[in-house]
Amino acid sequence: MVKIAVAGGSGQIAQEIIDRLVATKQHDILILSRKDLATAEDRVGVTWVKTDYTDKAQLAGILSGVHTVLCFSSAHADARSVAQKMLIDSAVAAGVKRFAPNEWSGSSVEELPWYAEKANVRAYLEEINKEKKVLEYTLFQPGFLVDYLVPPGTANKHIQPSQELWIDFFKRRAIILENGNSEFTVTTVNDIANVVAQAIEYEGEWPVVGGIHGQCGLR
Repeated sequence: MVKIAVAGGSGQIAQEIIDRLVATKQHDILILSRKDLATAEDRVGVTWVKTDYTDKAQLAGILSGVHTVLCFSSAHADARSVAQKMLIDSAVAAGVKRFAPNEWSGSSVEELPWYAEKANVRAYLEEINKEKKVLEYTLFQPGFLVDYLVPPGTANKHIQPSQELWIDFFKRRAIILENGNSEFTVTTVNDIANVVAQAIEYEGEWPVVGGIHGQCGLR
């Protein structure tokens, strides 16, 4: 049993993973939030704590005794990755063993400007571990969440497939690149949650690039 802190724990993917971790009945879950909790938490082993990610001493105190930090904060909403870097620094100060940055989509950021901050965080993690390993980390990078493609009301408990995508099922059309044979990776949120739960239990050292590969499809 270990203590796991989840930053950005109110997000859809985060909630799916939290539910899976809670179901194992093996860990204590600490959810970090910028807002006050709207409703009382009734899940056993789950607690919420409020933080604005600006006070290193306060955040390190919150993370005291935490084994693994999972970060789900929005990259596009964190200019210059200030909040996530503060979370990383606080994790190191608190003696956290493992850290998973906000890498819950694909590995490429070059063509996706709203993911540019991911590259900054990758570089920062490399830099702080350059001389010696101070924080074990992995980039899960599961690719595209296939649950977003199912009709509304049929996805998992927390996933809401309401965002606009490049596939329009109702009009039977899609945007394709070049000759239409480009590969992309899709993974179900259930597979992601299972892999994370098993990664928590893994006794070896996390690889820097984890990578979760559901299947390759053609578009």
